[in-house]
Amino acid sequence: MKIAIIGYGKMGKAIGQLAEKQGHEIVIAINSANKKHIDHLNDFNPDVAIEFSTPLSAVSNLEKLIQQQIPVVCGTTAWHDQYDHICKLTKVYDSALLYASNYSVGMNLMFRMNEQLAKVMSKFDSYQPSITEIHHIQKLDAPSGTAVTLAEQIIQEQSRIDKWELDEAPSGTMAIKSLRKGKIIGTHHVEYKSETDNITLSHKAHNRNGFVAGALLAAEYLHTRKGIYTMQDVLSWALK
Repeated sequence: MKIAIIGYGKMGKAIGQLAEKQGHEIVIAINSANKKHIDHLNDFNPDVAIEFSTPLSAVSNLEKLIQQQIPVVCGTTAWHDQYDHICKLTKVYDSALLYASNYSVGMNLMFRMNEQLAKVMSKFDSYQPSITEIHHIQKLDAPSGTAVTLAEQIIQEQSRIDKWELDEAPSGTMAIKSLRKGKIIGTHHVEYKSETDNITLSHKAHNRNGFVAGALLAAEYLHTRKGIYTMQDVLSWALK
């Protein structure tokens, strides 16, 4: 594939390195110094763009990529309030979008397990769910997009919980606790607590390699398609 990388921080650079090892070509990497090139990205003839920028720039980046009909894999979080707008734009321009709050294959397997566990636990009102996420001190958003995805899955199945709150959980809500420590890549715990016991589902990333490999797998899936997809679509495709 010919890949354009939008956002050339730690993730963008890691994606570029692995992509080239796998035989892909990085036709351009957009950063703050050359961001004007995103307005005419088709001049570089990319098959797909991989977007890992910042919450402040993600929506604008996605709009420009979609309007140029460049399939885009997006891993930037904390812009989800504009997700419906971006999906509508994708349909209008007959383009392709794949968004995930986390591209790790292991984490996406946990999403599946979290959904199934939430369905089972919805029958047991004595258990109160909560989420704890731990990341490095440079992470911009809190809670993490991954924690929000986990929470939304649980809320979908729990009739007595209608929203999540950061740190505290008054009646009818679920707490997400966000911790920022050292250089921790990413740890997520989903816990169901009762007076008699606790049930915990956890995922801990040892390095960024899982996110990078997952993003490239998503790009391989997306670059010949039109429409809106998730990593669950990629998993189903990869497991065939």
